[in-house]
Amino acid sequence: MNYLNNEKEALKLCSIQASIFKSCIDEKLDEKDFIGRYMKSIYAKNMDEGVYFDNYEDQAIIVSKLKKISKAKEVTTFTYPLLHFIGYFYRYYCYLYKVASIVAWKEIPIEYLCDNYDVLHSLDISKACENAKNSSIVSRDTK
Repeated sequence: MNYLNNEKEALKLCSIQASIFKSCIDEKLDEKDFIGRYMKSIYAKNMDEGVYFDNYEDQAIIVSKLKKISKAKEVTTFTYPLLHFIGYFYRYYCYLYKVASIVAWKEIPIEYLCDNYDVLHSLDISKACENAKNSSIVSRDTK
């Protein structure tokens, strides 16, 4: 089932991705490294292509697989609400603008989301995505 144009299903994916991102605190993983690896992973690609539920893997298994290749970190600098927002934001951004996870991750740097969390998380998610997209930030090198 392809659900790329179904907002209800897209919002489910936003929640799933937000939950996966929050898990890096419990697993003591470097948040930026984990998010980058996830955004380049087959799991994010499956969400992008609308086949995540068709190729479903439990979130714990996804985190376990990514943990094996992610950097460890003893002290976290991110909070659960911040990681939830970042995960939700990136997935909704992909849905709203029909872009791949890797594109969203490159266009809107994690640092931007952290620095502007107080403002962005208080907005409707579509407005937060619009504000981020229209900001004058410099995106990562896409080469």
